[in-house]
Amino acid sequence: MQVNAVSSNNDNSRYYKADQIKDNFLKLFVAQLKSQDPTNPMDNKDLTQQLAQLSQVENSENIKNLTLNWLNVSGAGLIGSFVTGVKEDGSVISGKVIGVESSSEGPIFYTENGSVSVKELRNIYK
Repeated sequence: MQVNAVSSNNDNSRYYKADQIKDNFLKLFVAQLKSQDPTNPMDNKDLTQQLAQLSQVENSENIKNLTLNWLNVSGAGLIGSFVTGVKEDGSVISGKVIGVESSSEGPIFYTENGSVSVKELRNIYK
């Protein structure tokens, strides 16, 4: 039986989203500051609230990325385990994990009978 090594999908697109959100927010924020009425400037409370929202979005994206990285790294520990997964079309894939691939959506487990993403995974047996 051939065992595939854990591979890394050097896809940095998952980091692009957080950076793009921050860039867009800052562009809008600067435009808002430039176009505000000097006799009636933005309230400090509103300013603070907008900055807090940006921070929340960044933190959520960072937590998501850390979780995905952890899943991708720990997925290799399932090589040799038996897994069952349900595909989007309702078909069931079961088998011994012979390889794991990292992806921006989490690990993909390869079995003798097909592949199962972490979202499709239903059971793990040692």
